[in-house]
Parts: sequence; structure tokens; C-alpha cells
Amino acid sequence: MRQQISRLPLVTLLLAGCTVFIHFICDLQLYLQYARPAILSGDLWRLITAHLCHWSFDHLFWDFLVFVVLGSVCELRWPGSYLKTLFLSAVLISSALLFFEKEMITYRGLSGIDSALFCLVCGKLFIHSVRTANRTGIILTAALFALLLAKSGYEATASHTLFVTATETFVVVPLAHLVGGAVGLLFGVASRPVVTPAIFLLGRP
Repeated sequence: MRQQISRLPLVTLLLAGCTVFIHFICDLQLYLQYARPAILSGDLWRLITAHLCHWSFDHLFWDFLVFVVLGSVCELRWPGSYLKTLFLSAVLISSALLFFEKEMITYRGLSGIDSALFCLVCGKLFIHSVRTANRTGIILTAALFALLLAKSGYEATASHTLFVTATETFVVVPLAHLVGGAVGLLFGVASRPVVTPAIFLLGRP
């Protein structure tokens, strides 16, 4: 029983559950969201908790879905890199918004962290493919990186995401995705991967 529990992505499931719980309590979201004046006044916890807040159910659904899938893979395969990526991307994304998006008053969402996890997975597989001279793996992961950059470029130009409709409160923030992606890539290539692309979605042997 303990072994089965240890193989569950507990951190991912806990955080995903928190996003759902927080979403349906409006007053709590207002207290946890990124709010520039409040952060500058000392509410530093918002730098992290902002990523657990969302503007709409549509916004929550897509962020939640991607986070659960990528977070589960990363937590089970590379738990150390996963936790570092989670924490550092959350802090750096919010900090980047604070310093470089001075006109942005509020921010919510997991999409920046989702980008970090996507790049973490791609980075791990890319390095493994290089070390094993797997040309197919190299091309595939390079193509995935290119797709992420193309998506970010499209959203920056079109001012809306591919999956969530922009509103007066929810707007696209490409900087959050780029910073998150950079953090994920850093930890993706920083340490030796422990699985091959063919079995990385499976449990450890």
C-alpha cells in the first residue's frame, strides 16, 4: 500500500486540487492573486500563490489539464528537478512581471509553470537523445521546442491564446511563458536523464 502511494504524483495532485478549490472561492482568489500594489506593500506570498488562481473555468480547465499531465510525468520521473522547476519558475515568473510588466496590475494562472514543465520534459529527452545519438529523438524534441516558440509568438501577436479566449481580465502574457520555459529548460539539461524516450511515460522497472 505504501509503495502504491509513493508512486502517486502527490505534489502535483495536491497543487491541482488547490487550484480547483481556490477557483470557487472568489474572496480567496483576491487574497492570493498577483496584485502589484499588494506585493509592493509586502504581500510576497502572492508571487507564488498567483499561479494557483484563474480568471474563468475555461482558463482553469486548460491550465489544470496540462499541469496534471506534465506534472505527473515530471514528478514520477525526475522528482528533484520537478520540485526545483516548480518553485523557481513560480518565483521568477512573478518577479519578471513585477520588474518588466509595470503596467500589469493583476495576474493569475498556471500557464507559465506549464511551459516550464513542458521544457523540462523536452530538455531531459533532448539531452538523452544527444547522448545516445538518437537522431529521431533530437529532431522530435527540437520540433517541440519550435512549436512552443511558435505558439508564444502567435499569442503575442494575436493577443489571445490558442485555447483560452482573452477577456478584459484575462490577457496573454508571453513573458510568463518564456521565463517559465527558460527555467524548465535549465533543469532539463542540467542533470542526466534516467529514462529512455520509449519508457518515460511508464513506471520505473
